[in-house]
Amino acid sequence: MQLLVYALLLSTNRLCAQNYQAYQGYRLALMNLEIRQQTATSIAIRCDVANTGRLPLDFNQNIPAPAALLLEYDTVALPLVLRGRTIWLDSIIRHQKVKLGPGNIQYGLRFQIPIKPSYIQADTLDLLAGACPDLVFDSIYLVKYTAKSMVLRYILRNEGSATAKLFGNGSDKKDRMSLNVYFVSGVRLTRGAIFAGTFQIQDSPEIPNGLLAPGQLMQGEITLSLKNRTKFSPNLVLELDPFQTIPECRRVNNTKTLIVEY
Repeated sequence: MQLLVYALLLSTNRLCAQNYQAYQGYRLALMNLEIRQQTATSIAIRCDVANTGRLPLDFNQNIPAPAALLLEYDTVALPLVLRGRTIWLDSIIRHQKVKLGPGNIQYGLRFQIPIKPSYIQADTLDLLAGACPDLVFDSIYLVKYTAKSMVLRYILRNEGSATAKLFGNGSDKKDRMSLNVYFVSGVRLTRGAIFAGTFQIQDSPEIPNGLLAPGQLMQGEITLSLKNRTKFSPNLVLELDPFQTIPECRRVNNTKTLIVEY
């Protein structure tokens, strides 16, 4: 019954199968993917795998998976860093130890994905004429609120057609994109806004070498002092790339407001 439920959940995501191959009896579904550890160079994954095909599967590091194997992912439940990047998983999974008969599930498969610049660059459209990045705030959350500070979590998305290079060429960590935060009375950034601080984008497995590919997301967290906040300017406006270090397609979409009702 459990496998049947998983199969139904994954049935709408079969377009994610590698190269849209025709089904030839070999099919493996990856479920319950969890990020166990993240570093600047790798991501440790734990997941369950189910043989949803009609033929048995038996492969490992020495015996590669069948070339006709289709890989399916529960894309709705994918961790943020893996959304739109299932190509990262494909080659790794095909060299794991999997031995499953049709309809069986293997729990707790663990493996690591090395992060390389080529993983990002291979899927970009940078070679197209006029291609450019376009960064926007996907969402902003208030994680913690005290009398003296707020902890905010934000998610950025590259809506453009080229990779956004968030870090500079040098080793200086100050040479990277920043975001500004302002206290405002309404929902817009006006001349009356009160500057609250500048925060630099930090290292994250979601942006290997500071590269955010088209369609990809990344998240970060900032701690904001409430020293300059007043009852007349309770809300927040976050502004992306205030120093214009990235040649974006558009800049009119670089701000987002967070209404704070208390």
